[in-house]
Amino acid sequence: MELFAHRFISVLQSVNFGILVESEHRSIILVNDTFLTMFGITIPAEQFMQVDCEMAVQGAKKIFVNEAGFVDGIHTALERQEKELDVLLQMKDGRFFSVTIIRYFWRTRIGGMPGSTRM
Repeated sequence: MELFAHRFISVLQSVNFGILVESEHRSIILVNDTFLTMFGITIPAEQFMQVDCEMAVQGAKKIFVNEAGFVDGIHTALERQEKELDVLLQMKDGRFFSVTIIRYFWRTRIGGMPGSTRM
């Protein structure tokens, strides 16, 4: 199982879209370089994984046209525990991101919330 997990993480880190996975305690447990680039985050992934998810959301909101909508959308997805598929978010620099938020189960409990982001 450990080998499978290692390979799975390697695949997630190399995909051509941004991905962030958080734990049930809202700490970042995986983020790929594409995600960091998309959000203009210049610190290494290993360092970013020490950031609290709520702090990351509050820091990221300033790049979106609808700052409150971005934050509220994350909180609503967490509360509803339902998939949020292809939510279109407009950024202040004119780009649009399509965001998908999926809750997943790991070892019979709600694990975390991986999110993928595409431009």
